[in-house]
Amino acid sequence: MEGDFTRALPVGTEKTATFSSGRTRRFREFVSLPLEQRRFCVDCQLLIFPEEWQTHEKHKRLSEDVTVQRLRRPSLLLCPLENKKSNAQYLFADRSCHFLLDMLAGLGFQKILCMGTPRLHECIKFQNMDDKRHTMQSLLLDIDYR
Repeated sequence: MEGDFTRALPVGTEKTATFSSGRTRRFREFVSLPLEQRRFCVDCQLLIFPEEWQTHEKHKRLSEDVTVQRLRRPSLLLCPLENKKSNAQYLFADRSCHFLLDMLAGLGFQKILCMGTPRLHECIKFQNMDDKRHTMQSLLLDIDYR
């Protein structure tokens, strides 16, 4: 079965698919940990497991703040990328996101392309979970390796 999946991938994407599934597995394992065992290394921008704490002990880390709610909004957990010209990210405040969302909904938009605006994308996703009647489709385009 795994061989069939690899054959179906475009040439050169085998490593990407493996890398992505590895990150997904790591995330699922991390979420299953008790809250007191979850750590986030701010320097490395990485979720770390208890067996990795020693490696990151000299780094800054968030220890008690890695809740499921924060994991659902990664733009609040991750630091903005440094290079503003090549990694243009607009990290709007919640108030600004809600203003934009209300304006877009008022104008009747149902499909939104979020280019470099991860918080607006997150806001749309949460709005869809809360209000099933007026759903918007959102696609996030952002060059961020994390």
